[in-house]
Amino acid sequence: DVELAKTILVKDFINFTDHGLVHHEESEPLEGHLFNINGNRWKTLRVKLIASFTSSKMKVMFDALVRHAIEVQKYLEPHINAGNAVDLKELLSRYTTDVIGTCVFGIECKSIGVENSPFRLMSRKSQRLNFFRSAIQSMSLMAPWIVKLLKTSMYQKDVNEFFMKEAKEAVQYRKENGISGNDYMQTLTKMRDDRIAYEKRGKK
Repeated sequence: DVELAKTILVKDFINFTDHGLVHHEESEPLEGHLFNINGNRWKTLRVKLIASFTSSKMKVMFDALVRHAIEVQKYLEPHINAGNAVDLKELLSRYTTDVIGTCVFGIECKSIGVENSPFRLMSRKSQRLNFFRSAIQSMSLMAPWIVKLLKTSMYQKDVNEFFMKEAKEAVQYRKENGISGNDYMQTLTKMRDDRIAYEKRGKK
């Protein structure tokens, strides 16, 4: 039923807050994103994150898209002139990594043209599908109580540690140098600071 699907996915979207996916945010912070969390917390976080997608902030993100696209063009030119084959899937994956690094973390990943870029290596590792990950995904849908009991993670330990370290360092660098970016990371940082300030007021 097309109309029913439209009602659920568009008109009454805000009322369907539970996604049926098991996650362990306390031990695996990377799993605490909008696609996993449920209930009122999902509603609150969704409303706050909308602030990251105003027209002015989208314009900044678009500028990042263009800038990294120019880097792709510069990378391709010598290969085209020499008649060399290029792995476009890998190149566009590196482009995506750089765009996400700029728009989310506010940092330059430099994946394009750099063979062993740490961000690219970890991004690839986080998306790699193996038997263990496939089993966890299946159990999350069919037997979530098993995943809860075992407290298993979709991501490997080194992947979790890498992205958490990068995020913490980006926030710390901004704080120490008085930098305020017009990006997703700044929205998350402000949300964290507002929560800390609220909790401090509550204790007084």
